[in-house]
Amino acid sequence: MGEISHKGQIHAGDHDPIITRETFEAVQAAFAANTVARKAKSKATPFLLAGYLFDSAGNRMTPSHSRKKGVRYRYYVSQAVLQSRKGEAGEVFRAPAPELETVIGSFLRDQCQDQQADLRSLIEAQVTKITIEADSISVELACLTGNPKSSSSQTVSLPWSKRPFRVAKGVVG
Repeated sequence: MGEISHKGQIHAGDHDPIITRETFEAVQAAFAANTVARKAKSKATPFLLAGYLFDSAGNRMTPSHSRKKGVRYRYYVSQAVLQSRKGEAGEVFRAPAPELETVIGSFLRDQCQDQQADLRSLIEAQVTKITIEADSISVELACLTGNPKSSSSQTVSLPWSKRPFRVAKGVVG
């Protein structure tokens, strides 16, 4: 095109144009026509507890999944395990997502007396941290006082036990 852009101004270049203005405009129009509108959907994840869940050693638990015969199995796994530091992981380093989400969801819906409330918004409004232990789930709830500058939290322990991922084979007796 034979032009140079400098500090927001366009100046004529000293060289001959490589392509014509019409070709340049046609290519730009083709690029614009082929763009795909993308919108980030951070709320689209089916993992409701992402960002709130920790193992008993304090490691964040990350959403993950696996597939077997077309079935998708969702679970949360400790960052210590993902980073090859299994010795630093808590007692429970992998837990099934649907089971945890059901326990936490039932508890929160009972707390607010609303069975129809959106679970994601309940978690965002009330939960600050969830810790998975071998025999319980500790839920740290945000208890906001009347004073906006001070906030306290309340920790509630929910009964839960880790189930083995593999079923024992053979005769049990």
